[in-house]
Amino acid sequence: MEADSTATGSGTVNFDDESPKYTDGGPYPGTDYSGKVPGDDAELTHSLIDEYSRSFPGKNIIVAKSFNNLSFSGVSGLEHLAVVDGVDVFALDSGTITNKGDGGWKNWGFTGNFEYAEDAKEVTFGDR
Repeated sequence: MEADSTATGSGTVNFDDESPKYTDGGPYPGTDYSGKVPGDDAELTHSLIDEYSRSFPGKNIIVAKSFNNLSFSGVSGLEHLAVVDGVDVFALDSGTITNKGDGGWKNWGFTGNFEYAEDAKEVTFGDR
């Protein structure tokens, strides 16, 4: 049976199944960051996307306080990089992610090659 290249995922993703790739090495595992971890949620989100985008320049970066409210469609190259103060950090090549919960910098943030439909809280990433 041939795979349908237009199919998109609609199932639940359990991000607690595997440990992140980086668990050691400073306050932001997998980077050379040696500064303080911000106590404010919005500042933490900004800091994480800044540092991880520098450390993984060919990847799109998304961080989220809770992935339970996110849905994924056509995502490729998704890699769980780290958890910092309960916030998950992921890298991906491409795909669409929709936030069905609260938006805002306190709950999620992203950087890379993307188009963002703010009214739908939907971000579509392209290859970098």
